[in-house]
Amino acid sequence: MIADAKFSTKILGQGQFVKTKRGSAQLVDLKGFRYNKTEISRLDHHRVFWTCTRRSRDKCTARATTEGLNIISVGDHTHDPKKRQCSTCGC
Repeated sequence: MIADAKFSTKILGQGQFVKTKRGSAQLVDLKGFRYNKTEISRLDHHRVFWTCTRRSRDKCTARATTEGLNIISVGDHTHDPKKRQCSTCGC
């Protein structure tokens, strides 16, 4: 039965979860790439799928998968990660 399927997982690191100004969930990986939450796995409700926030702007097809707080898969991006500037000095 498919519902009993177990996934093998290799943890790539922990993600940072943030909220957008509109209240949506975003994932930030260890390299600084941001992802929007797209769906929760039907087979494993702890597994969440994410797409790159620059999917439409830069046509980036990178996706990430998390299981709990852990990132278990990340795709290749077509752009560099967005650099955040310091709000105090702009460095």
